[in-house]
Amino acid sequence: MVEFKIKIHPQQRLTRIPKILAENFGTVWTLVPNRDAAVIFAENADLWTVLESLRIIEQELQLHAKSPRRNGAVQPRDQDRPKPPPPTSSGGG
Repeated sequence: MVEFKIKIHPQQRLTRIPKILAENFGTVWTLVPNRDAAVIFAENADLWTVLESLRIIEQELQLHAKSPRRNGAVQPRDQDRPKPPPPTSSGGG
């Protein structure tokens, strides 16, 4: 799984976007946040395609979360977290 660490300047609130992201997503993005995470996609992206991509990312994150070592350190909180519900399939259209 590819990850990008994006740092935001604390006063100016500006960041440098990796070239590959700008090439793939264009110059206008949609960001949908909640308390702990966000999803970013191109402004003209098909939402069904975005949802399918999110399912793939979710599977990768679940594998990453199950790993005994993340970011070079053991994450003891993982054992206290509830198991996520199994993915559901839904039709697009």
